[in-house]
Amino acid sequence: MNVSSLNRESRLNVEHCLSEKQLGKVLRKKDDYSDIFLFTYFDSINNNPYSLKLVMSLCYPFSKPELYLASPLILYKYKSMERINDLKPDHEFHIYSKNAQGEIHICHSSDEQWDPSNTCVLVFLKGMLWVEAYCNYKQTGKSINDFFLELQDRYLSSASNIDILKKAILL
Repeated sequence: MNVSSLNRESRLNVEHCLSEKQLGKVLRKKDDYSDIFLFTYFDSINNNPYSLKLVMSLCYPFSKPELYLASPLILYKYKSMERINDLKPDHEFHIYSKNAQGEIHICHSSDEQWDPSNTCVLVFLKGMLWVEAYCNYKQTGKSINDFFLELQDRYLSSASNIDILKKAILL
């Protein structure tokens, strides 16, 4: 099925089903301006829960959805009480400014990289990678950007992984 050819409501229904099939329970909410998918991911290091929120505007899928960390609301820097939430857009952390609710806005791709054939599952997978990168950062102090660069270098050595990598982690 070509999801990019569906009308918006049908597309979101398919995306929700696909997300639940691939990831487990995904809550769907709706307001006048957007559709919201919520998914809780447990990191592989400490098994802590992280709730990822995907906001699709009325222009979705032709506009990139926004990915937020809905909880925990406060994330701290390495060996510091300084909060990542208080940073302005920051490449080292792959974040934009927080939203009105204080949620960290995670960069999952550039506007130019977004394509209507991309799915919510792909964006959630990028969010899960971001969580793993953050947990690694908390243990090692190595930036989220460095985590992604190392992952990129590791997988670029295998030609079969290049296209997968470009879709999944090149932010």
